[in-house]
Amino acid sequence: MLVSADEAYFLGFALVAARVGSAIIVMPFFGASQVPAQVKIALVIVLSVVMTPANAGVELLASGEWFPLMMLREIMVGLLLGFSVSLVFATLTIAANLITVQMGLNLQALLNPLSAFQSAQDNSLSIFYGMLATVIFLTVNGHHQLLLGLQATFDLVPLNSFEIEPGQMNVLVALTTTMIVSAFQIAFPIMAALLIADVAAGLLARMVPQINVFFVNLPVKIFLGFLVMLAAMPFTIGYFRDQGVQDSVNNLGRVLGG
Repeated sequence: MLVSADEAYFLGFALVAARVGSAIIVMPFFGASQVPAQVKIALVIVLSVVMTPANAGVELLASGEWFPLMMLREIMVGLLLGFSVSLVFATLTIAANLITVQMGLNLQALLNPLSAFQSAQDNSLSIFYGMLATVIFLTVNGHHQLLLGLQATFDLVPLNSFEIEPGQMNVLVALTTTMIVSAFQIAFPIMAALLIADVAAGLLARMVPQINVFFVNLPVKIFLGFLVMLAAMPFTIGYFRDQGVQDSVNNLGRVLGG
């Protein structure tokens, strides 16, 4: 069966768009809810047009595989890539949630159930750390590196050639473990300071029972938490700038290579 160049191109374009689109939707920054859907669609189309000529070929049609199955395979690759990158950004989100609970900033959801920030993922510190990560990501041209890394995945795993291997699951588990450990490392100085404040408040309550420790300790913990957070901010920024952004790009290859 003769295969025209146009047929090969449009099949390649559809498969490239499936991988790029599913990755963009899951990736942080590119897939953020604040980014309009029209912008995401335009970005996927532009990237697919640029990446297709280097990846489309007549062998895709010659393989004779069912087209929806080929699309599903590329969507799985894209979701896997996007998830691996989002793990790095999720490190700061988890750290922010840990700090929020220790500081008592999540009490607003209990006192006001209709609060717009009642979700654990939408508290004020999570938003702050998310914006901080985005600014650092853009400052060090992480978006350029991420797009180049996305193109490089086509060399590592060509179109319609992805197969799930046990090693890839091990890589995902290792990346998730690293994310949790890093989140605790970022939040540990603040959590330790707040724990000391809780112990001091408990001792004060034993010595002076007349004092309402809860109302005294809460503003102290908030002040102390922000003070330690400010002191640790250079280390947090340095971690994400020097390691986090590079890890997000490296994860693209690690999760596919197994």
